Amino acid sequence: MRELPTGPQSVASPDPASGSAQSPLFVAPPVGARLVPRDQRSAHGPEDLERLLNICINLNVSTDLTGLLYRILDGAKEMMLAEDASIMLLDPVTQMLGFAAIDSPFRDALQNVLLKLGEGIAGWVAQQGEVVIADDAYSDPRFSTKGDDASGHRTSNMICLPLKTKDHTIGTLQVINRRGGRYTAEDVPLCLSLANMAAIAIENVRLQERTERDLERIQQLQEKRTEFINIMSHELRTPLTIVQGGLDILRSGMELDEETRREFLDSMSSNTARLKRLVDDIFIVNDIEMLRENLIVREVDLAHLVRLFQHSYDYESNAPRLVLDLPHTDDPFVVPGDREKLMHCVAHLLDNARKFSEPGGTVTVSLAADERLRSMRVTVRDEGIGVAEELQERIFERFYQVDASLTRRYGGTGIGLYICRKVVEAHGGMIWCHSKPGEGSEFAFALPWA
Repeated sequence: MRELPTGPQSVASPDPASGSAQSPLFVAPPVGARLVPRDQRSAHGPEDLERLLNICINLNVSTDLTGLLYRILDGAKEMMLAEDASIMLLDPVTQMLGFAAIDSPFRDALQNVLLKLGEGIAGWVAQQGEVVIADDAYSDPRFSTKGDDASGHRTSNMICLPLKTKDHTIGTLQVINRRGGRYTAEDVPLCLSLANMAAIAIENVRLQERTERDLERIQQLQEKRTEFINIMSHELRTPLTIVQGGLDILRSGMELDEETRREFLDSMSSNTARLKRLVDDIFIVNDIEMLRENLIVREVDLAHLVRLFQHSYDYESNAPRLVLDLPHTDDPFVVPGDREKLMHCVAHLLDNARKFSEPGGTVTVSLAADERLRSMRVTVRDEGIGVAEELQERIFERFYQVDASLTRRYGGTGIGLYICRKVVEAHGGMIWCHSKPGEGSEFAFALPWA
């Protein structure tokens, strides 16, 4: 359990029947090592088969992975008359082998030993997916002394086998230092059975963990969907109530002066636009995966687009002051894009700034060209409550709400900034937030101009 491999220089052994250099079962081993065909028959007795059966039964009824692995290692040591046995697993990200289970007096010294894929005998086996019997470990050029150096114990001989799933190797089983002899081809089938049991046990646990994570995510999404439906119902009901109330008053025949009548009409118009945006949100989210493909791309002048919002706060009660800080130039700020989707994005950013700003505050919209990045940048800056730094990435997630109490106070569906991010990304751009709690927020997005 103290070996690991360095990239082997292997060649196919000649086929004795044809003289060709290709054989599916053998790879020419280095000095002191033998590779063995997997269908080699075992000469182990019925007591070993009975022990294998018991391990197999436990595999089917136990969910204790650590216990199963150590039961396999205990069986390997007893049946193979070994001093030590261990299991190493391959990290798919780092491509490093680390010990998952060690049945040895030197376990504490070995548990932090890591091997690169291809390093040592174990690394070579993990890389090649082949069985190796090393009669004299130190004569094998692939052998790594990392384990022996850490434990102070010498590896004399060993058999190393891959732990395989359907299409890849996930680790290795090492059986080390046979008492009173060496390992032979007759040991391979029994050891392979143990290696296969270990691979099955590990994959079963990983599958269970993935399933539990998936179920948890599904449950979270269901909870968020329910919450979203409740919030959306409230968000739809509010402007509908205002529109319905205005219509009832206008139809009632009540005498109204022109200014009051205009205020009712403006409020109804503003809330109808709000209703339309909410309905558009639902359609965008529903087809979010096809957003890029569904863009209707034309030349869009962002300066002209932003100016369309100069009166967007005029009919909102207790709204902040809206300032358009646009460059004094006749040059167009043109980007290729979907005009309606980009307007939807700006509308959400302005609505977000309005909701979280105090009456009398200021919301500023600015536009700038970035020659270095060849992009146009739209920035919406407010003087509102701000966003904590650790939340400035998460606020662009679907259904994310910073705080339930804020949702109750300020409203919102939790999909506005998510839609902004998706719309900007569909245009090949970037969106971000800079903010300090209590000092306001700056939301900006940049779009490539070509």
